Amino acid sequence: MFSENDTWMTQPSSPLLLPGTEPQPWLQLVGHAESFQVGENGRLLKRHCEGEERCFRRLMEDRLSAFVPSFHGVVQHEGQDYTMMDNLLTRFHAPAIMDCKMGTRTYQEEELRLARERPKLRQDMYEKMVAVDPGAPTAQEGAQRGVLKTRYMQWRESLSSTTTQGFRIEGVRKANGECRTNFKRTKSREQVGEALRDFVDHDPRTVVSDGSAPPRPATRLQPLSSRASYNEYIGQKKEKQRYITVGDIVCMYSAGGR
Repeated sequence: MFSENDTWMTQPSSPLLLPGTEPQPWLQLVGHAESFQVGENGRLLKRHCEGEERCFRRLMEDRLSAFVPSFHGVVQHEGQDYTMMDNLLTRFHAPAIMDCKMGTRTYQEEELRLARERPKLRQDMYEKMVAVDPGAPTAQEGAQRGVLKTRYMQWRESLSSTTTQGFRIEGVRKANGECRTNFKRTKSREQVGEALRDFVDHDPRTVVSDGSAPPRPATRLQPLSSRASYNEYIGQKKEKQRYITVGDIVCMYSAGGR
């Protein structure tokens, strides 16, 4: 059974968080682990990026501020600048976590331009490609043992649900500690649906409280969709429009005393 305090979460600053408990240790499903450190009061330190800092400062004043980690400035740690932000796991007990990469593509126009102007073969990405599908590289790529970054990213996105569903699952950690990151070929609506059902242990009570209620994830995502449709940061006028690439939505639920 799930307690009344069980909650889905797609935002770090929510009045529906579980009652105060000991802060959770931070967990990372995907990405570069060396980019993170633990700061004061359980907050996270992420290696500083000027563009990310500008984005954080703008978002803290925007309607989308409730859907991003709270930003606490730039601090120094062991001679390195870090961005300080809230830990999303604070007050969650034995959380299940799913990281989704949003959008129909996850690379920028600038990357395409640079690839055309200064093409650079990447052996590491070639090896990643071969590990997933040995037949994916062209004969020329095989002879060079390298692929362009944009070629790799376009190929990777064609395998997953990025191009067909507008998002892909990057990684999952279930409440029992089981971790999965093998979603590179999760592409069809049916495959995505099965991955989501597995994430909630095939228990409909995790996502729906009763037959008349909408899915809990939907009730949390609808306000995000509404606020993102028009806001000062993204804008709608063509000359002011911004787009977000490599954006993530982190979904978590806690089973309380389960």
